Amino acid sequence: MLILLILAGVAISFTMGEDGIFRKAQDATKIYENAQNNEMISLEEISNYIDDVNKGNINSGEDEEQIKENIPNKPRLKQGMTAVKFNEPTQDSIGTMLDTNENDNEWYNYEEKKWANARTEDGSMWVWIPRFAYRINESNQTVDVVFLQGTSNNYYDENGILREAKRCKNADDIIDTTEGFTVHPAFTDESSIGFRNGGWDSEIEGIWVAKFEAGYATGGENTASIKASNVNYTQTQVWSAAVENGTSEEGSISARNWLDGIYGETTTAIKYPTFQGSAYSMNYISTGDAYSISRVLTEAGNIYGIYDISGGVWERTTGYINNGNENLSKYGNSFVTGTSNKYSTVYPYSDEGTNNTEKEQNNYELNTKIYGDAIKETSKEGTVNSSWYEDYSYYLRNNGPFFKRGGFYEDDKAAGIIAFHPTDGYNPYKYGFRCILI
Repeated sequence: MLILLILAGVAISFTMGEDGIFRKAQDATKIYENAQNNEMISLEEISNYIDDVNKGNINSGEDEEQIKENIPNKPRLKQGMTAVKFNEPTQDSIGTMLDTNENDNEWYNYEEKKWANARTEDGSMWVWIPRFAYRINESNQTVDVVFLQGTSNNYYDENGILREAKRCKNADDIIDTTEGFTVHPAFTDESSIGFRNGGWDSEIEGIWVAKFEAGYATGGENTASIKASNVNYTQTQVWSAAVENGTSEEGSISARNWLDGIYGETTTAIKYPTFQGSAYSMNYISTGDAYSISRVLTEAGNIYGIYDISGGVWERTTGYINNGNENLSKYGNSFVTGTSNKYSTVYPYSDEGTNNTEKEQNNYELNTKIYGDAIKETSKEGTVNSSWYEDYSYYLRNNGPFFKRGGFYEDDKAAGIIAFHPTDGYNPYKYGFRCILI
């Protein structure tokens, strides 16, 4: 779940300037001359660019503008997937979903925050997240993102200059994600460094993320239909929820809410349908009705985004400390191996401390290398609500060896896109998870 926690609420920045200096990828002489003239590109960047040409990441016959048109990476539909788009919702009508195909120019537009959506045969909904690099802004608590070309580390900056984002190349590297852009490790081959940061076993162009959380289902019956939801987002009111017939009923729980990259002080209403797949339930509301309405927001602030990033249900992850606690085998025997791999990340831990608070903080301080998970990058302590926007920031401890993320819908303002908290691994009604297809 690393990638979700970075993308939720990011300040997307498309750096596709019109005045780039490269015309042909193989024209090394011109590249070098322009680099000297502009004094903005290092020899290492030039070498890496040419290396990408040789590897096939950049087609040497392509015009620079053609290369830019392929950024971000186009969605790759898998077998059994159907591209879908939406009629935009209004205050008077809900959005509707329409089947389409990958040749439809209206399927997606990332510059306009219209993410590519797809549906699988079981009714599940998915959102395409292209390969990207990011930069943490501690001063205003935002994340800048640039999309990358192919499986390379290359992006165009605001002046149209081709740049290379940094990445972890050795197991002992310390990466500062506040300086320059860093390739998110979820897209990278980390097999040679022990999957330190939650990477994969190959370089990938993008991933499909479940549009909704999988959550508690009453009695195992997953037969809910599409519902309407009319949600008012404000700084202090968490929602105004609509029942199935579209009438609304004011809620009273306070929380922070994200809309279009900012936390708003005024009420903004968005009307959209909530979808429930045939094989799972979404958007937990109560033990008696697990899938009636959605009460929390999408990361894109519209119908195309990923729902329930903040609140909803706690999302269980496969991040853990290998401290020998019995809960590791009791609740994690399907993935706990003691070492990081492409499916799970093992965090450092210490036995020092006489209580949970001391253990959480000690383990938090030991984690000096792992990045991309928005834990150390967006918090100051591991025992209080020290994350951005006062979200939960409680680290792993003895009997809570697994991470859960995002918060439950009743967690007030402590729930949020970067909230983290320990769990013993037990799966009560307030816990769920989110799937990813690669």
